[in-house]
Amino acid sequence: MRTLPFVLLGVSLILASKSMAQTAPIYNCADRFNLTIPKLRIAVKERTPLRPMLVIHASMDKKYFNESDLVTIACQMRREYAHEKEFLLRIFDNYNAARRYNSQGEGNSRATADSFRAEYGFSRETKHQQLRWRPSFEIPEKWVDIVFEDASVANPLPN
Repeated sequence: MRTLPFVLLGVSLILASKSMAQTAPIYNCADRFNLTIPKLRIAVKERTPLRPMLVIHASMDKKYFNESDLVTIACQMRREYAHEKEFLLRIFDNYNAARRYNSQGEGNSRATADSFRAEYGFSRETKHQQLRWRPSFEIPEKWVDIVFEDASVANPLPN
């Protein structure tokens, strides 16, 4: 019976690896347009110099950092800024961090970097959109990617 503990260990490792390899949830924006989005406080709104991408840094209350509210924000931003070729929204849990944040990392304090909690962006050129967020304050390096069923942004949703 010496093999039994090893067999049980192997089965538990297989089950653990299957649960860790879950696919990202898929959302459809059509279900989100009637929902109220959390209030975003805009700290920075600028265009990049090389490519005309609109970049917005905003902050919001920490209680809204959950998957459902972030998907709703992403869908509303996609609709509101559908005329943009490229768009990027970075969401922070602190307004001052949103104002000071440097995407190259230069001059960002640890608190500023840790305050960066989510980002949503799309490119009509590449027909790609992405929503990423950090669900945990304790594990700042863990990001969750969210997939949209209506992923094509070549033909943006009507207003």
